[in-house]
Amino acid sequence: WYNHERIKLTLGGYSPIQYRLMNQ
Repeated sequence: WYNHERIKLTLGGYSPIQYRLMNQ
């Protein structure tokens, strides 16, 4: 799911909360 979420983040279809979770 990590890779999948990354693609969605690139599209900007996810909240910054998920982005922070991935950064950690």
